Amino acid sequence: MYKLLADESGLKAAEDKVCVVVGFVGSVEQWDAFNVAWKRVLDNFEVPVFHGLEFWDWHYKDGQIKREGPYRGWTDEDDFAFVDALLKAVEDAKLIKTGTGIVIEYFFELTEDERRWLTTSALYGKDWGQRGKPNDPWFAAFQSTILAAGALVPIGEKLYPVFDIRNSPSRKKKPEQDKAREIYAEILNQSPSVKVRDRLGESLVFGTREQHLGLQAADLLANRSRVYVVDGLGDDKLSNRIGKFLETGSGYTKMLNLRGLDLLLRGCPFRTTFWRIEDFKTAEPDYLERMRGAGLGVVAYKGARTGEYYAHHIKPTRIQKLKRLGVYGDLVYI
Repeated sequence: MYKLLADESGLKAAEDKVCVVVGFVGSVEQWDAFNVAWKRVLDNFEVPVFHGLEFWDWHYKDGQIKREGPYRGWTDEDDFAFVDALLKAVEDAKLIKTGTGIVIEYFFELTEDERRWLTTSALYGKDWGQRGKPNDPWFAAFQSTILAAGALVPIGEKLYPVFDIRNSPSRKKKPEQDKAREIYAEILNQSPSVKVRDRLGESLVFGTREQHLGLQAADLLANRSRVYVVDGLGDDKLSNRIGKFLETGSGYTKMLNLRGLDLLLRGCPFRTTFWRIEDFKTAEPDYLERMRGAGLGVVAYKGARTGEYYAHHIKPTRIQKLKRLGVYGDLVYI
């Protein structure tokens, strides 16, 4: 049996810019090893529960950086030692990163039917107007993450997703758990095109960070993934350690930016939104470099006149021919 432990950062507010739903996949044995190691780190540093918003709540007071809670009085060295130990707990357990980020602005540029299609696996019918959640990009990232996680599970095994319950009264944008369960049921029972549905368990669970320590690791991944995409992480020792963790190792986070959405929508029967090719030119090199940074091989060519890089969608049977021509890499399916 395998589990996905996942959390989110950023929801549907315009100021969030990007909604990220990410987590880790591992077998029960891997999660057991992780739980022991993660709990040991928390105990050693006297931190009851890790929460990214609390850890990175650095604010100035009287000209000095102030920290609250268990991090009061910590130095840069303390911060690094703590996060480094947490990341090692994940790495040693060989958990696999997975998830999806979606640019909120681009999501809302789509038509309602396109957004509904991204947030449901239901077949078109009389009740289509009640399917999905076209006004909340969280559900697009949620569904994409479920499918990506399922693809990581060996044939014959089952994956059981666990998401953060997010029951804090201070959070006003709580995703609707009933709707999430409805969409998960659609993945299991309705769409014949979902290739991994036989690897998905029958239940979707929402739990707390205290119940599932893996949700704390997912929170760390979600928090830093969104910052990485929106603002960058900085160049200090701690940021470099986190950046290396995000960019290397097993798994990666799919980014539904302009190019990612364009590729995904090629399968949408309701599609009416198309972007000009000029919209992609400045984004394309960065898009390819982000995939390379995630450890993926990319087949691309460099335009002779512009110097821009362009991705190819090439049949797998043609890859060997490309290699003989001196072009190396693997196909990336978004």
